[in-house]
Amino acid sequence: MSQPCRYIASTQGMPLDPAHPSRRPRELPALRPLQRALRATTEWLARECACLNSGAPDAPGAPGASAEWWLASAVATMHGIAPLLSFRPWHSAPPGWQPFLQAQRDHTAARHLRLIALLEQIDQQARRAGLVVQALKGAALHQLQIYTPGMRPMADIDLLIRPSDLERASQLMQLLGYRVLYDSRRERTFAPPQAATFNPLGEHRDNPVKIELHTRIAERLPVREVDITAALTLSAAEPGLHYYASLPPLMLHLLLHAAGNMRAHALRFVQLQDIAQLAPRLTDGDWERVLANRTTPRWWLHAPLTIVERYHGAAIPRWVMQQAASTCPAMLRYAADRHTLSDVSLSRLRMTFFAGFEWCRSAPDSLRFVTNRTWPSAQTRREMAEYVASHAWASRSDWYRASLPARAVHWVLRRPARVATLSLLHAARLAEPSLLAPE
Repeated sequence: MSQPCRYIASTQGMPLDPAHPSRRPRELPALRPLQRALRATTEWLARECACLNSGAPDAPGAPGASAEWWLASAVATMHGIAPLLSFRPWHSAPPGWQPFLQAQRDHTAARHLRLIALLEQIDQQARRAGLVVQALKGAALHQLQIYTPGMRPMADIDLLIRPSDLERASQLMQLLGYRVLYDSRRERTFAPPQAATFNPLGEHRDNPVKIELHTRIAERLPVREVDITAALTLSAAEPGLHYYASLPPLMLHLLLHAAGNMRAHALRFVQLQDIAQLAPRLTDGDWERVLANRTTPRWWLHAPLTIVERYHGAAIPRWVMQQAASTCPAMLRYAADRHTLSDVSLSRLRMTFFAGFEWCRSAPDSLRFVTNRTWPSAQTRREMAEYVASHAWASRSDWYRASLPARAVHWVLRRPARVATLSLLHAARLAEPSLLAPE
């Protein structure tokens, strides 16, 4: 693992040490051995996180050399599990590993207090404005006390509103001191206008808290949208902040979000943890509501349920797994039955041009998917440009500054690494000395 990583943006635009702005991260290993190490570390930490309550010693496969623990820090933050991993002892780890995990837990707890205060402000302003606002995903899991403060990272606040209320809700965000960061078909994202210190490796109390306004909840799988808004929307609710009406809509949303991230190879282990922690609270009747759809079978459920079962054993009832598999298309079922976390997350280091092809349900869908990836629409290019401009790790990368033909040629000839993954790996490499420093 001594050859440097050869990539169009291997070091240019990557994170710098805030204390020493001129210092560049150490070169990464070559992509092939780095991918092998990244996969092994991901699967090891996923197993560790899944069996936190077992009291077992460090699982086989832990990095034997201290030099590989920097990669473990990248994986732990990439998958949102560093705070959870802090709850167990690490006898074979280097001196800085446990303090790193504890620091991530402390930062997550501090950010949780900021999020709670912000949700209270949103509730007050929504009541005054006569708006019905629904908090989604992480906020709802905390409200159900599935997690205690500091256990689960929350990078932003997701809110569902009625389409007719989008502009009034946007004005509410401005009253809170937020401005529009970017707009897409999925959401309108807001961020505080003041400059904030962004720490790329994991959670930090000073990282900005974003707010995403959704008028509907849908995912492209991979070209046709699966829309579950009707199953989530509250009816006849009083103005103010609300949560899901019951557990099935929350589980349905978690599963759809996981499916969308699997399709994009962006799944995080914390999403599997969310589903596994919520699952025991559902009754058979609740699961029937999750599985049921009077017009179209929920064919996409099998993939996220299967990967949850792969790491969390019998968290999902067997009859639910069987029913979900019965409506899943053959190509997707074949792929889902073999996928590991490393296959469908940022731990998959190489870019995959047709990522998510197995989600196509017909020949016309396959053709449309290939066409959209090869010649993206003007709207897709605009949304991507706004996304890149609003994320420092992307805007500083040569990859996103290159033209589409140049990227296509490089993609075909070199199969480059993913910018988001590289950025995080560089940040972890830069922090390696403190991770290995003696107490």
